[in-house]
Amino acid sequence: MVKPRFDIQHFNWVKAAFVASLRAIFGSDYVPPEYKFVDDEEQTKIVIYTAFPYRYLRLPMIVVDASSSNADVTYLGAQERVSRVELKEFRSRIVKSATDLDQVLFDDEPVRYNDIEQVIVTDVDPSAYSVVDIDGNVYLKWNQTVFNEGVPFEIQIVFKEPIPYLYFTGILRVHIKITIYAATVTDVEKLVDLVTVFLRFFLRDKLADLKITYTSIDVSGISVSEWNGELIYSSTVTIGNCHTEYELIFPESLLGYVEQINIEGIIKQILAEETETKQQTIVK
Repeated sequence: MVKPRFDIQHFNWVKAAFVASLRAIFGSDYVPPEYKFVDDEEQTKIVIYTAFPYRYLRLPMIVVDASSSNADVTYLGAQERVSRVELKEFRSRIVKSATDLDQVLFDDEPVRYNDIEQVIVTDVDPSAYSVVDIDGNVYLKWNQTVFNEGVPFEIQIVFKEPIPYLYFTGILRVHIKITIYAATVTDVEKLVDLVTVFLRFFLRDKLADLKITYTSIDVSGISVSEWNGELIYSSTVTIGNCHTEYELIFPESLLGYVEQINIEGIIKQILAEETETKQQTIVK
């Protein structure tokens, strides 16, 4: 039995989208060399994260955070279920081990060989691997030795039987804060200018392709703080009205589970436990 799964494109996903966009544009030749991003912690001139790295501080640094969000429902009544869909194709990831065999997992569980139609490794020559059955589970057998240990590959799993899902769509609003940290005021000013221009004129369309839109961009003044005896200068670029037009799929079985929940029974149990606790407190 294939275990259904779902991904929510909200806080974490939107933050990752902004980080990915900034890393890409700061990795180009259109920024000064002293601020160039390289996907190597030792070589990069700037680090760009989704959270502040409290254990290790390296400057200059850009941190993208979602400080708040709005998930209001704009109508009363039951949640609207837009449609029912059945899915057979799913994306997953596999990390190359030191051997020529790697097990295929789906939500960290083994994929059964009899459940699949095919497994495809994205952007990899089909002759470089084969899909094999070992003890009823799916494995990738690498036919070439051109892959390095620890390299992740995106894979597409196509199951024989579709899994029913419920499809929802709508808008979530997220408050994005992009904070620039540097050792000098000059660095902060230059980086704020770059981030603001990129967000205002270049990245909006790219993020809109991901259904992330915004119109409000506010820039704070420069503040100073101390970290382990070192002065740090910072400024925050705030996107106050970031809208995410989400398209979410949830396993239909989740709805069935929720419908079976006995809320009244759980309430009675909670009240009984509270009453018993109060009586024990009074006796003591």
